[in-house]
Parts: sequence; structure tokens; C-alpha cells
Amino acid sequence: MARQLANQDEKLAFVGLIDGWAKYPKEANDNREWFSQNLINQLKSLDKQFSREDLPELLLDLHWHRQQLLVKHILPNISDIKLTLFKAKQTMGVIKPLESVYNNWDYHCKSVPTVYLVSGDHFTMHFPPHHKSLAKAFKQALAEIDF
Repeated sequence: MARQLANQDEKLAFVGLIDGWAKYPKEANDNREWFSQNLINQLKSLDKQFSREDLPELLLDLHWHRQQLLVKHILPNISDIKLTLFKAKQTMGVIKPLESVYNNWDYHCKSVPTVYLVSGDHFTMHFPPHHKSLAKAFKQALAEIDF
């Protein structure tokens, strides 16, 4: 959407990303076992009662298919668009080997994104008590916009 607005000569005052990745590294995209472990870890973080044996193959297939669509997605040229990344401070174990300060957005921009670290992980940063950290970061980022 930012690219479409820029193409119409609209001024972009703010493009914020909430802990999103430009693209996962290749080692994650081509590894179904890694993906399975990542999905399991995500679900466990949402429901402490979840175990690997409970993961239906259909659910894994569905998320794997979604991941493969994401891999094939081609990012539009956003090199001239300034990005702001609200990044979770905590990284889930399975993601740590792939950790990127800018969630790989730096490979797609002329200048690295402005990063605001938010307490919590990718899933918990939106909920109490971490939502206050996210709100504070948003307020700070919006206050720094030069209109």
C-alpha cells in the first residue's frame, strides 16, 4: 500500500511494521521440520497445554502451504520508503538462529528502519502487560514524525 501511495506522489509520513519480517531467511523457508517446530512453539506459547502429539497434520499442512505462498511473494521496490519497526524484545527459541536486528527489512531499504523495541515476544507484545510498551513506542514514533 505504501508503494501505491508513493507512486501517486503522496507523502508518506509514517509506515509502521509490528514485528513483521520482510522475508524469512532461506534456511527457514525451505525447511519443513524447522517450520513444524516453529509452529509448535508458537502454539505452545499460546496454550501451555499443547503438546507436539496434538498437532494435527492438516494444521501443519495448512500453515506450511501459507508459508510457501509467503516465500513466493515478491516485495515491491520500497527502497525509497522510510520504515519504522516495532520489534519484540524477546525472540522465540526457534527463531533465534535467524535473528535479524531489522527483521530483514534492511535488505530492501536505502536506509535501515527505525527500530523501537517492545517488551514481550511476537505474540505477547500486543497483550497485557506488554501492550503498554507497544503504545508508548507508537506514541514516541508518532511524536517524531516530521509533517
